[in-house]
Amino acid sequence: LNVSKVTFSSTLVGSSELKIVTMIFQEGGSFKVGNDTVNVTAGTVKFNVELGSWSWCGSDAVCKAAAGEGHSVELEISVETLGQGNPVSKSGKSAFDIGGGNE
Repeated sequence: LNVSKVTFSSTLVGSSELKIVTMIFQEGGSFKVGNDTVNVTAGTVKFNVELGSWSWCGSDAVCKAAAGEGHSVELEISVETLGQGNPVSKSGKSAFDIGGGNE
C-alpha cells in the first residue's frame, strides 16, 4: 500500500525514549498485523508508538507526584483538520495536502 510516514522521536526523563510513527494511507487496501487483517481506506491515519529504555518513576527517575512508583504510560493523540481537511496527494510526491496550507 502507498503510505506517507511522519516520525516524531524524543528522549524524555532519564533514558526514556518515545517514538511515534504517523502513517497516512494514500490508497485503500488491507495489511496483516500478526494474525489480524486490517482494512483501510485512502486517508486513514495509523499511529505506531514505541517506548524504549523506559525510566520508570521510583527506579532510576525521580517521581513528580506523591503517588510513588510509576507503572504505566498514558498518551493522548488528537488529529484535527485545518481548512478543507481533505487529504489530497500532491502530484506524485510523498506529501499530502491536509488543508490550511500544511503538508
